[in-house]
Order: sequence, then C-alpha cells, then structure tokens
Amino acid sequence: MPIVFYCELERGRLLRVRAFFDLYDAAMQLGVLPGRGTLGEKAMLMVRGFGLRGGR
Repeated sequence: MPIVFYCELERGRLLRVRAFFDLYDAAMQLGVLPGRGTLGEKAMLMVRGFGLRGGR
C-alpha cells in the first residue's frame, strides 16, 4: 500500500512526522470493504446515496 511520509525539520531536528495513505484501499485489502468496480462497491454506493459510477 502506498504511503507518503511528511517530515517537518527545524535546524536539523525532527519536529513532526505525518503519514498519509488511502484508507479505502487499506480497508479493501483487509476485506472490510468491497473492491473497486465490483458489484459490492456499486451496492454500497447506492445504499450510501452516491449512485453508480460510470465508465468502470
């Protein structure tokens, strides 16, 4: 899973580290959410009120 780390430095010292990743992708890999473009994803989006995605 791709992750981006954002590190803040000041005068050569590490102040803060933040990690950014795609939570939906992580949930798909764990089996919590259906894969992209599947019938399960379409059903989930319709239940959530987002309608169907076109072109996939």
